[in-house]
This record gives sequence, structure tokens and C-alpha cells, in this order.
Amino acid sequence: MSIKIKDKEIINVRGNVVWTQTSRENEFKKANAVVQFLPFGTDERYNSLQSYDLLAQLEEEYSHDFKILNNIYAS
Repeated sequence: MSIKIKDKEIINVRGNVVWTQTSRENEFKKANAVVQFLPFGTDERYNSLQSYDLLAQLEEEYSHDFKILNNIYAS
């Protein structure tokens, strides 16, 4: 899969879909999925360590916003 976020480098990772759900919202079909990534490492069977670093950067950037929202809603 390729993870594309505006103004960010594309992150290519391999994994397995472990859960899916579809629903209808108005006239649009909505799909959700959970993907379990394959391990990260230097072997060609694994996702690259560069992909791991890019995902870690995204988590650091975006998890901060979610923590703030969770603290606001918990108040």
C-alpha cells in the first residue's frame, strides 16, 4: 500500500488487511480497513527502515493533536 498525505513523502508499506467494514452515508459508500504491517527491517521480505522512520514521524506529528483533543474532551 502507498500512504499519501498532502505535502509529505509517499510511504510504501506491505501488510495484510485484517478487518474491513463498509457502510453507506447518504449516497456515498464508505469503507474502513485495519492493516497489520509486515515487520520492518533490512531483509527484502520486510518493510524498509526508511518507511518505519517516516511512519514514526507522522505518528509524532499527528498524535500530539489527538492527545490535545482527548484532554479537551476529558475535561
